[in-house]
Amino acid sequence: MNEIRTGLLTEAELADALGICRRTLIRWRMARKGPPHVQLGRGIRYRAADVQDWLAENVVDVGRHTLGAP
Repeated sequence: MNEIRTGLLTEAELADALGICRRTLIRWRMARKGPPHVQLGRGIRYRAADVQDWLAENVVDVGRHTLGAP
C-alpha cells in the first residue's frame, strides 16, 4: 500500500492508496463500512488520520481466527 500523506484525500487518491477500485470505496461509504469521510459541498474527502485509525480498527489477528474456533 502506498503511504498516505497528511491532509485530505480525494476518493481517487484513497482508492489508489488502498489498491481498490473507486467504486468499492463508494459502496463502502454508502453502506457505512468504509473510513469516515468529510463532505465538502458535493465533494467527498477523507482525512488521512481517520483512514489510519479505520485501518487499525480493521486489522484481523489471524492467530485468533482459526477454522472451527468460536
